[in-house]
Amino acid sequence: MLPDSALYRVVKEFFPTAFNDYKNSYEKRLQVQKLVYIFETAYGKSLYGFSWYLAGPYSSILTHQIYDTLLAETEQYSQWDRLTFSDKVVGLIQKIKNVYHEAEKYDTKCDATRLWELLASLLYLRENMDLSKEKDPAEILKNKILANKPHFKDTPHLNEIINLILEF
Repeated sequence: MLPDSALYRVVKEFFPTAFNDYKNSYEKRLQVQKLVYIFETAYGKSLYGFSWYLAGPYSSILTHQIYDTLLAETEQYSQWDRLTFSDKVVGLIQKIKNVYHEAEKYDTKCDATRLWELLASLLYLRENMDLSKEKDPAEILKNKILANKPHFKDTPHLNEIINLILEF
C-alpha cells in the first residue's frame, strides 16, 4: 500500500475534490479505483492486489484504506497537501495525464468516469494476457474488452485508445 499521505496526494493530483462527498458518489469511487490501478501499473509494483470486477480493476484493500484512514483523518489533509513527489512519481503522474488527455482528444462518447474505466480495464487485460506472441495484439485486446464490457462496443476511436494502452 502507498502511505496514506502519498495516496491522498496522487488522487488529489487528478481529482482535487475526490474526497468531498466520496461515500455518496459512485463516479468518484470508480475514478479513484481506476486511477490508482493505472498508477500502480505505471509504478511497476503490485500495491493493492487488484482483481477484475464489474467495472474493471477493483481493490478491496484500497477501499478499506480510503474509508478507514483517508476519510477518517481529514485533519491531516492540510499537512498532506504539502507533500512533494519524487521525480519518478512526477514522471509517472505526467505519463498517466498524457495518456488520459490523448484518449480524451478522441470523441469517444465516454464521460470521464467511463473513460477511466475503459483505460484501466484495457490496461488490466493487457497486463493479464500474454500478447507478446500475438500477431495482432490490438485485435486480441479489443475482442477481450468487448467480450467483458460490451457497453464499449460503439465507442468511437476504440482502436486508437487500445493502441495508447499498448504503448503505455
